[in-house]
Amino acid sequence: MADWIYIVVGAPRSGTSALSLALREQGIQMYMGADSPDLDSPSGNQEDALARLLHNRLMGRNGLGKTRDWDNPRYLSGSPPEAIRSIQAYIACRSRNHQGSWGLKDPRLSFLIEPWHAATQSLPVRWIHIYRQEREAMIRSLTAMLPPQLRYCGNSHSLYHLVANWAESYQLAINLGFSRTGLQPFRLSYEELLTPDGQARLADQFGFLQPIRCIRPELNRQGKKS
Repeated sequence: MADWIYIVVGAPRSGTSALSLALREQGIQMYMGADSPDLDSPSGNQEDALARLLHNRLMGRNGLGKTRDWDNPRYLSGSPPEAIRSIQAYIACRSRNHQGSWGLKDPRLSFLIEPWHAATQSLPVRWIHIYRQEREAMIRSLTAMLPPQLRYCGNSHSLYHLVANWAESYQLAINLGFSRTGLQPFRLSYEELLTPDGQARLADQFGFLQPIRCIRPELNRQGKKS
């Protein structure tokens, strides 16, 4: 395969980790340092730690002066020069540390498509958008990630709407980002990724040299109905 930068865009709990694991299986370096596997991400979150720090900073600070995180996002429109320089410095760092194709995934990218597009227009980039068809499964999975004091607050109706709005904000940001940039990413649903046909479509699209063997549907713990 030629050397490419793979940018995976998707909301939390939409299959970004599973997709990144499949890319890693093909020799694409998805991170320099990432979190270890845990209950919510049995294969690890596949997120580059430096990219997360960069994206937190690019999303700005809220009214209390605290850095916005992935659960407190702000959409960044246009191509602010400081953002472009920061992304290009990150790209230079990754390129120095990896030979061949590399990539990244981070739910925060949903709010940063515009500056990332502006910073990479002259580079060989492959954008991939993974999404979840089963909205309720995504909401259940996000709810299971919340701190216990929220999950057991005693007001399940309010909690449901809180998480549903949170999930919707990511999808709106993704739609806005791709619409404003004119990007046409390769789109794949999480449900497709769990099937042989979906894996074959992904492999054909990017010319994978070996079959995808790392996808394990049984690890879809939180998305299953009880």
